[in-house]
Amino acid sequence: MTRDHSDKRTGLRKPKKYLKMWGDSDLSRRVTPRLHVGVVDEELPESERGKKWKHKSWYIALTQHPDLLKKLGPVKGLPKTGTTLLLFEDDVIAFVEHVTKCGLVVWDDE
Repeated sequence: MTRDHSDKRTGLRKPKKYLKMWGDSDLSRRVTPRLHVGVVDEELPESERGKKWKHKSWYIALTQHPDLLKKLGPVKGLPKTGTTLLLFEDDVIAFVEHVTKCGLVVWDDE
């Protein structure tokens, strides 16, 4: 799996506009009964889309219900800081299939 570096991204920064998740589509949808995958990017006015904002950053939002870490935890050895999403194996497989099918990840033979 490789990332195409031909599109230079803006990097992690505070967005000038608010962030939004794309509506239900091939990119944002429930992939298992527990896991919703969403593509998130900066909301831009129609006049700014495709111009100087061509390389705006995008994100993946993973929403899980119920929260398996709360339901099944505690888990020894997790980092003390940050947010952990405990994914069940079926959710991981569905997530990888989703990001591959919709073109967010491209597999490479290297």
